[in-house]
Amino acid sequence: MVTMVTGGTGFIFSRLVRKLVEQKKDVIVFDISPNFKFLADIRDKIKFVQGDITHLDELIEAIKTNEVEYIYNGAALLSGICHVVPVRAVHVNGVGMVNVLEASRLLNVKKVLFTSSIAVFAGNQGDVYDDTSKYPVSPYGALKLLGELYGLWYQRTYGLDFRGVRYPLLYGAGDPYAYHAMSRLIENPALGKPVELPIQSDRKGNWLYVKDAVNATMCVLNAKENDVKTRVYNIEGETCSFKEVAEYVRKVIPEAVIKFKQTGISLSGLFNGTCLKEELKWKPSYTVEEGVKDTIKEIRENPDWYSKGVFRKNRLI
Repeated sequence: MVTMVTGGTGFIFSRLVRKLVEQKKDVIVFDISPNFKFLADIRDKIKFVQGDITHLDELIEAIKTNEVEYIYNGAALLSGICHVVPVRAVHVNGVGMVNVLEASRLLNVKKVLFTSSIAVFAGNQGDVYDDTSKYPVSPYGALKLLGELYGLWYQRTYGLDFRGVRYPLLYGAGDPYAYHAMSRLIENPALGKPVELPIQSDRKGNWLYVKDAVNATMCVLNAKENDVKTRVYNIEGETCSFKEVAEYVRKVIPEAVIKFKQTGISLSGLFNGTCLKEELKWKPSYTVEEGVKDTIKEIRENPDWYSKGVFRKNRLI
């Protein structure tokens, strides 16, 4: 039983790869980048195939040669980059996802899981549920919705067992660009740096720790087909204000210098993940306070992740 993870060397899915290895699974990492910064200690326990999901022939070859049965598709350009190179974003996030679906259909892959995003919903429409109408307002969100719709079409038309998850903004050690204020609020103090965020301190967000995101993602793929009713699930974290999270950081790092610029809009809409909790009985393992402590611990244990600015292109500090 071989599992392929596309984008498996990145911030989120390197952790998924690690979990699969811990479970003694045969893992193929398919990625355009051979950077093993997050997987250096288990490099000999995985097979790496360097490839580009925009090339259907490369996907077909990798799946066929390795007799892949399950695919987690996490290969994608991040939101900020999609704004800068929108045409490339269509190729990677759009065509790439359709290539994964088509290769899976042709080679009878058993299950495909797609990682979508809260970005498929409009930014200021209040509370969001699994079945809330989707009106993406960004290239990234539009392409994530395209991936969802194509996946559901492949399911209906060809019987491909397609599943998906929608992440809110994630936080955790090793966020490669850290332009999400959520990561910077924790990361900078852990590295002994001040942080000033151009937002209101009482602004609320749905804080999902990257390890919980991975656990929920695996829960959805591993679920029995009869239990999967919703198909594409919101993964709900914990709703907290930035001020509350800053206090969690100061509990661990009392000397942390954290400032907020009192500008912008304070949002308070709920990101609801009831379907995942009710259908598949998933629940997060970390509170935000516990996630903050664990993030600081990981950052301090892995200073090489932050050396020489390897991941800091396009970073907004």
